[in-house]
Amino acid sequence: MVTFEYTKINSLLLKILLFFIATLMLVRYIFPLVLRFAFLKWAERIKTQHTSEQSQTTDEKKKKGTADLGEYIDYEEID
Repeated sequence: MVTFEYTKINSLLLKILLFFIATLMLVRYIFPLVLRFAFLKWAERIKTQHTSEQSQTTDEKKKKGTADLGEYIDYEEID
């Protein structure tokens, strides 16, 4: 009867230990890959937003042109 309880406890401890080791392996090897993938996607999204903002500002500058500038006034020099 006593040996049965020890094997039951040993089995439980072994399962807990295996779960702990599997969790550590997951965190050590898989989590960095997930973070790298997420960071690359984030950087790509920021880059596309930045380029679209730049293209919008250049389009606005092209549209503005010289039509909004005013009349040219030639000032004469007074002695």
